[in-house]
Order: sequence, then C-alpha cells, then structure tokens
Amino acid sequence: MQSIENQKTPLIERAKAALTKVSQKIVSAKLAMQTKTIRFVAKCMQRLEENMIHPMQKGVEMAKLQTPDPSTFGEFDLSTLPKYVCYKAALQKEKTTYQTISLALL
Repeated sequence: MQSIENQKTPLIERAKAALTKVSQKIVSAKLAMQTKTIRFVAKCMQRLEENMIHPMQKGVEMAKLQTPDPSTFGEFDLSTLPKYVCYKAALQKEKTTYQTISLALL
C-alpha cells in the first residue's frame, strides 16, 4: 500500500505542476489579449482624431472664453455707482439739515 501511495504522490505533484503552468499560460495569454485590445483601441481613436474636422478646417474661429467687463452688471455701468451713492448721501444730508432748520424756526 505504501508503494501505491508513494506512486500517487509524484503523480499528484506533476498534475499540480501542469495545472500551475496552464494557469500561468492562461494569465499571460489574457494579458497579451488585453494589451492587443488596448493598442487596437488606441489606434482607432487616433484614426478618428485624424479624420475629425477641426475648427480651422471649417473656417470657424475656436471659441474663446469671454470675461465680462468688471465695471458692468447686465445693462448697468457700475463704475458710476460710487458717485451716485455719494450724491444721494449728500442730498439726504442736505434735506435733513433743511428739515432741522425749518423745525427750529417754526
């Protein structure tokens, strides 16, 4: 019986080694296939990009980012706002001064 068990052990070891080699070959084949797929997709993307019509070929200028003038808000010119605030403050001060004087005289 021991001789049969001794004969089975090397057979099992050889089977394990063969399975390990097969699994390694499967993994390497899978990696090779993934690499080929990635290269194929990259080539396809490059061809698509080469075939695209760019704005210069269309005769259209590329869109530029436009920043609004900081002194405007919609239709209003904000550069005159400080002058307007000062004018309104001076007008209000003058108005209250005249009201105080008129109340003192009455």
